[in-house]
Amino acid sequence: IRGRYEKELEALFLFRQAMIHLREGLSKYPSYLPFRKTAGMMNLMLGSIPDNYQWLLQLLGWGGTIEKGMRELATAFADPDFGLEARLYYHLVQAYLVEEIPNGYAGMENLYEIQPTEFNRFMLIAVASKASDGKRVIELGSSQNSQLWQIEYFTGEAYLQRSEYDSALHYLQRFLDTNPGYELVKDAHLKMGLCYRWKGDTEGANNQFDLARREGNILLESDNNASRLIKGEFNDLLLKCRLATDGGFYTLAETYLADFYQSGEDNANPELLKQAKYRESRIWHKQGLLEKAKTGYRDVLADSDFSSDNYYYPNSSLLLGKILVDEGNYEEARKRLKEVLKYKGHEYKRSLDHKSRALLSYIDSIQKQ
Repeated sequence: IRGRYEKELEALFLFRQAMIHLREGLSKYPSYLPFRKTAGMMNLMLGSIPDNYQWLLQLLGWGGTIEKGMRELATAFADPDFGLEARLYYHLVQAYLVEEIPNGYAGMENLYEIQPTEFNRFMLIAVASKASDGKRVIELGSSQNSQLWQIEYFTGEAYLQRSEYDSALHYLQRFLDTNPGYELVKDAHLKMGLCYRWKGDTEGANNQFDLARREGNILLESDNNASRLIKGEFNDLLLKCRLATDGGFYTLAETYLADFYQSGEDNANPELLKQAKYRESRIWHKQGLLEKAKTGYRDVLADSDFSSDNYYYPNSSLLLGKILVDEGNYEEARKRLKEVLKYKGHEYKRSLDHKSRALLSYIDSIQKQ
C-alpha cells in the first residue's frame, strides 16, 4: 500500500522486515504451508519488479521469480485453513499477470462454487471482466444487491460495453454514491459522460466530463486513461468498438467497426486507420482467429514509432508475442515482447511492461529446461 502511494522507502523497509520474518519461519518450519503461501506472494512481487530496480534486489540479496511464486502458491493449496486463499491469489496471477486468462477464469469459477462469498463474487466478476465476459459480469452483478461498491462499477461498465446506457448509468451512479474513496471515480464519471453523450444528452455528458476532470485521482491506470481521454479527442465509433470488444460483445463491435469504415473517416486520418486495424485484430484474436490476428497486429506495427504515446502499438506487440509464445515461436516472441518495453509515453506503460517481462521470464524458464 505504501509503495502504491509513492512511499517507496517505507514500503522497502516493511518488505525487508517481512522477508526476514519469512526466512526465519521457513528455516524453522519448512513444511508449514501458510509460510509457502506467503513465500509465493513475496516471490511474485520480486519477480514483477522492473529491470531498472534489479540492481537493488541484488544488493539486498533478494531474488524471486513469478514462476517460483506460482509454485509456492500451488504447494499451499493443500493447507486446510489458507488453501482457498492461496488458490484465489494463484488464479488472479493467472488472469492479471501471466496472461493465462482462461485458466484463471475457470479457476475462479470453481472457487466461487466452493465458497460463494460476497468477496469471491467480486473477484469472479473482476476476472470475468478481464476475460471479456461482460454477459457473465451482468449476470453476477445484477443478480443481487451488493455490499461491495466495486461490483456496481464492473456491472455498470459491462452495461456500457453492451451499449445499454440507462442501466450503465444506474450502476455507475450507485458505485459513486457508495464508494468512500477516490479511485475509479474519474473513470466512472467518464463512462457516465459517454453514456449521456451516446444517448444524445450533451449537457449531461459535459457535466460528467467536468466531474471527471475535477474528482478522484490518477493512481489507477483506468483513472489515468480517463484523464487522458478527456483531454484529447476520440472517435466515437472506434471507442464503442473498443468497449464492446472488451466486454465480449463481438457482433456489436463488428457493427461499430463496419460503421466506422463506411463513414470514410479513415481516409483522412492514417492514425485512425491504424487504430481501426488494431480493433479488428483484437476482435479476431478474442474469437480465436489467430492467423488473422497475427497478420493484423503485424500490419499495425509496420513502420510504428517507439516515441508514439498510442497504447495500441505496444499492446499489439504484447498480444502478438503472447500468440507466438503459445505457438512455441520463442525467437520472434522475445523480439516482440522486448519491443513492448521500448514504448515510453502510453497510459498502460506499467501493466504492459509487467506482462511483457512476465512472458520473457516464462520464455527463459522454458528454454533452460
